[in-house]
Amino acid sequence: MNKVMRALVVGTGLVGALVTTPGVADARTAGAGATVRYQWTSDSVSNQITYIGKDGKQITKQMRFRPLPVGFSREQYGYSMQFRISKRQNIAARIQSPQLYATCTIKVNGNQVAYRRALQTGSARC
Repeated sequence: MNKVMRALVVGTGLVGALVTTPGVADARTAGAGATVRYQWTSDSVSNQITYIGKDGKQITKQMRFRPLPVGFSREQYGYSMQFRISKRQNIAARIQSPQLYATCTIKVNGNQVAYRRALQTGSARC
């Protein structure tokens, strides 16, 4: 039984590897017509973000984040974007911050599908 379970895990990992996009880990999919919302927060104003755009291509940008309202933890700055996709595609996001704290969140049709908070590494992948 144990050997069978390990084989299933390895098989799942191989399938997952085929779905992911280079440079962005933990890719998920969203169906045609879905609204995708990416959100990033950091303790730095300037951050590098990577995400899968509405055309299904990986996009990397250096962004200047906006100050967040009082009440957020260590992440004082944030940026978000939302768009509708026309066909089923992978969705994924990453943030690389020059400081210590960063988060990324992905929502599809208002439901959170991924969240990652990086403490003292400055890099989070969803």
